[in-house]
Amino acid sequence: MGTFTRTVTNVGAANSNYTASIDMPPLISVAIEPAVLTFSAVGETQSFTVKVTGPAISQQPITSGAITWRDGTHAVRSPLVVYNYIPGAPYTLYSEDSTSMPEKKRVLNGLYKDHRSGIIRHS
Repeated sequence: MGTFTRTVTNVGAANSNYTASIDMPPLISVAIEPAVLTFSAVGETQSFTVKVTGPAISQQPITSGAITWRDGTHAVRSPLVVYNYIPGAPYTLYSEDSTSMPEKKRVLNGLYKDHRSGIIRHS
């Protein structure tokens, strides 16, 4: 299980409501809180929490989906990627340069989150 918070800024019209929809493979459960973001002004920020649960991924080491926020006119998509992470294994998605290595933080039950991208992965 992993939980993280994201903050978004309204660049659309004032007095708009965006409702979240989730598109993920069936074994991965994603909950968004709150599921509706209400903006009263352009430039206003709102935060939401994403909670991801599911088993270790066995058929493919990576799976993806998205959270889409809709207001009836606009659709704003946030990709969501979950993959297995084996502690001590070398990174293959980043160069060996320490400045490109992701900053890791232990989350819950074996998931880690890359603080630069919000990608979470199973350990």
